[in-house]
Amino acid sequence: VTTVAQLMDPEIFKDVLGAYQTTYDPRQSGRSRNLSLAAEKINGIILQPGEAFSFNAAVGPVTAEEGYQEGSVLVNGQYVPGVGGGICQISTTLYAAVLKSELTVTERHNHGFPASYIPMGLDAAVAAEAGLDFCFFNNTEFPICLWAYADDGFAEVRIYGTEVRKPERQLSFYTEMAVREEKPEPVIQLDASKPIGYRCVLQEGRQGGRVDTYRQITENGTEKVERISVSYYKSSADWICVGTGER
Repeated sequence: VTTVAQLMDPEIFKDVLGAYQTTYDPRQSGRSRNLSLAAEKINGIILQPGEAFSFNAAVGPVTAEEGYQEGSVLVNGQYVPGVGGGICQISTTLYAAVLKSELTVTERHNHGFPASYIPMGLDAAVAAEAGLDFCFFNNTEFPICLWAYADDGFAEVRIYGTEVRKPERQLSFYTEMAVREEKPEPVIQLDASKPIGYRCVLQEGRQGGRVDTYRQITENGTEKVERISVSYYKSSADWICVGTGER
């Protein structure tokens, strides 16, 4: 059993192996609460060498009974309310930190449509009811600890452990749009309460396609590039409100 004293012991968790931060709109109260709750669920989890992590198992049932609220969920390219909406941003932020820590990812899924809070190819969608999970294991020889936080528009995950990689080792990630899919025609929403001539973009669509994600490692004068994932996204249309009422 890991004690609080061990958790705070700087000799055990003395280095940040990887960290990542994303942003969100804190004015969306339900979604903000969901992010905070999911971050609380994974904060402080310790994985021993060889131990596996499942995001769905760590977060538990995403229900109203567990304190989750309605937040925006991307369905068919449009954001709609759903209980637990937003928790994918925590799994995504964790995924990016795991990549930087070079831990071994065993399950990861991209969203059906591009997420707004991270570049395509770096997201990690979760949905227990659909069988989508984010999983990895501690492939280091030392314990690691997850630190997660979401408040005031910022979500961050850090992974603490014992750094054994050489200081001169340089690690970077980049993505390439291998196949491009253009945005469909805009979806026009007529509004008689707005005058003729009124036009407002309710939601910006995003271009989809196939995105390849690569890890580049530079060490001792040599460079190694490897493809770590292939992601497929559907394009989403712009949603535009057009006034039809009297001026």
